[in-house]
Amino acid sequence: MQFEESELSANEFSNREVYATLTSIRDENLPLNYGDFVFHQTDEHTLVYSRGYFQQQVVVVFNKSDESKSLIINLRDQFNNEALIAHFDNEFSIDGNTLTITLPANTFEILTL
Repeated sequence: MQFEESELSANEFSNREVYATLTSIRDENLPLNYGDFVFHQTDEHTLVYSRGYFQQQVVVVFNKSDESKSLIINLRDQFNNEALIAHFDNEFSIDGNTLTITLPANTFEILTL
């Protein structure tokens, strides 16, 4: 296993950065460990779910398609969805409890409160 940045390929370095971000998100968001689980959308190419714990929420969106996808998702109304923050820089908007997000092919996004 290679640990020095100079030994890593561009893909390995990118994967290490994603893994570090995922670890940080898990450590800082209690819903990922203790929260309830709600599926918002499941089909052949997309999966959207959220986990909530007290006033915290995490929304996870996957695009398993080979094409970019724009999704419109109805979120739970007990959370302040306007305050969601994206951790992987994908464009999204919130209108009330409706999340609109565009994901490139074979990517994901994690949004947190």
